[in-house]
Amino acid sequence: DDDRLEALWITALMTGMRRGELLALRWDAVDLDRGMIDVRYTLQPDLQLAEPKSDSSRRAVPIAAYVVAALQRHQGRQAEERYLAGNQWREPRLEVAGQKGEALSGGLVFPNPFGRPLPPMVLGRGWSRLLDRSGLPRMPFHSARHTAASLMAEAHTHPKVAAVRLGHAKAGMTLDRYTHSSDDQRREAASATERFLGLSS
Repeated sequence: DDDRLEALWITALMTGMRRGELLALRWDAVDLDRGMIDVRYTLQPDLQLAEPKSDSSRRAVPIAAYVVAALQRHQGRQAEERYLAGNQWREPRLEVAGQKGEALSGGLVFPNPFGRPLPPMVLGRGWSRLLDRSGLPRMPFHSARHTAASLMAEAHTHPKVAAVRLGHAKAGMTLDRYTHSSDDQRREAASATERFLGLSS
């Protein structure tokens, strides 16, 4: 369970994907060779799939080597898990909300130990355990999305690029709600102002 959550956490932190998007993610939407994740669905509390809430939420998210490696390790562990579960491993057909008669067979990237959707409440408990084990303060899972946005800002990612990556329609929302300036950024802003005014070198 902790291995699964670690892979999920790495993916969340490095992509900024929403909880429901991660829990709905299927292997057929992950291209590890190209380093790309297609966000096609979100998992609702009733464990039905739903289309993303907006056109901007439906997106392709590039992933770099670190995330690719984490997902490859996770894929290998999941194959072992599936073997050990035997006939208890069942990948259900998941109904797509609002689309009568449409359902998709499992193949989830982050299911429970038996191939079924991982309920958000179970993810929340596991997330708290992972934070405790890492010596980090407890925080909502959604905080990983805020952290992803702030890391992109610190890495000087253009706000429009960050917005597209996070699935926001406008860069203003990314800047206003999801990025948090660090002490280093604020200190650099003060130094830059002094240099501009010729008050320091």
